[in-house]
Amino acid sequence: MNKIKIIIEREYLTRVRKKSFIVMSLLAPFLVVALMVVPAWLTSLDSGQKIIQVVDEANLLNGLSEIDNVKLAYPIENNIEEVKENLKEKAKEFDGLLFIPKTISSENTDGILLFADKNISIQLEKKIEREIAKNLEEKKLVKLGMNPVLIKDAKTKVKLMVTPLYSEESRTDSTVASIVAYLSAVMIYFFIFLYGAQVMRGVMEEKTNRIVEVIISSVKPFELMLGKIIGVAFVAFTQFLIWIVLGLVLFFVISSVFSLENNMTQEEAQAIIAQSGGMASQLETTLEVQNVLETVQTLNFPLIIGAFGFYFIMGYLVYGALYGAVGSIVDNQTDTQQFMLPITIPLITAIGIIGLVVNDPDGTVAFWASMFPLTSPIIMMVRIPFEPPLWEVALSMTILFLTFLGTTWIVGRIYRIGILMYGKKPTYREVSKWLFYKA
Repeated sequence: MNKIKIIIEREYLTRVRKKSFIVMSLLAPFLVVALMVVPAWLTSLDSGQKIIQVVDEANLLNGLSEIDNVKLAYPIENNIEEVKENLKEKAKEFDGLLFIPKTISSENTDGILLFADKNISIQLEKKIEREIAKNLEEKKLVKLGMNPVLIKDAKTKVKLMVTPLYSEESRTDSTVASIVAYLSAVMIYFFIFLYGAQVMRGVMEEKTNRIVEVIISSVKPFELMLGKIIGVAFVAFTQFLIWIVLGLVLFFVISSVFSLENNMTQEEAQAIIAQSGGMASQLETTLEVQNVLETVQTLNFPLIIGAFGFYFIMGYLVYGALYGAVGSIVDNQTDTQQFMLPITIPLITAIGIIGLVVNDPDGTVAFWASMFPLTSPIIMMVRIPFEPPLWEVALSMTILFLTFLGTTWIVGRIYRIGILMYGKKPTYREVSKWLFYKA
């Protein structure tokens, strides 16, 4: 046991002292937040008001002066050729020329042109398209004898809250649960691949450098394998804890930034938005973020964190042992492919069916995939935010733990032979024979 402890300490300290580990442990949460926040922030920046000249022969825009942040200018002349000619002298003042011919109607929308020498953003194109489509719809409704204003006022948003039949507590919002499910599954997938590969590379390095021959003179192969797997597991767990702490700090910072300082109610905020004609975009964004943060607080965090810790550790231990076995079997990186395929297929399959499981977390596919030990670390974590029956969670954990014991025994017998095999490319048939060799 003391020898395993020494190996664990060596594997752990060697990795956590690396600058790359320290940098990534501290910067990764900020990079993830930046990846989500910065694009939205850049999009919201005012890049300058665009000015578009409009020749509206169909009088479709009704002299509208602005579409969001796009200013519309109507020249005195209404001839497209003359306007194009005059626009040459004022090319720097305008970003484009919109031409709507007389023939445009709700039945015929062909022929609308946007002339521009500068690059026109897709967002600007969509803004103009939406406005024209809206006006065409209104004209069609009027033509059919309907009042567009009344129809617009009649539109109502509905928010469905799923509630247990025999409990007063409401369930977590499915959108928030889906986000948490995806994040949990992707994190486990990422850690299994990243740290499992570290175990494999470490074993291969010691094997190819012939260091292992010296090591096993004083340590049993199984002890060496177990020490490597547990040592790297502690490295992964350390990084995970750092990310959790920094993630919680960032969560509370973002919560405080987006909280409404004047403590206005939802009804008051919605009234302000309605009175401003929908232009209070900043207030709307703040309200949306506030709603999300409030919904996040309804999640069963003790269950999610506890289950994540279990599946994170056990999933890694199972796959780490398999990766270690592959490292002991082969002599070079090229030969790993044939043995890696059976290991990676369950992981890739689990990632591929996440969408199906999120759509039906209690379905047949979700149930069996969360029981199968090579997919359960990912699939059960997808189901956990949706609060599956506790007996299913317990059964899945039991199966995974028993699989870990069986896998460790099998891999240990492969490892003790493979770690000393050189210059021979093993096959599946030969590896299976190693299980029955006496050592």
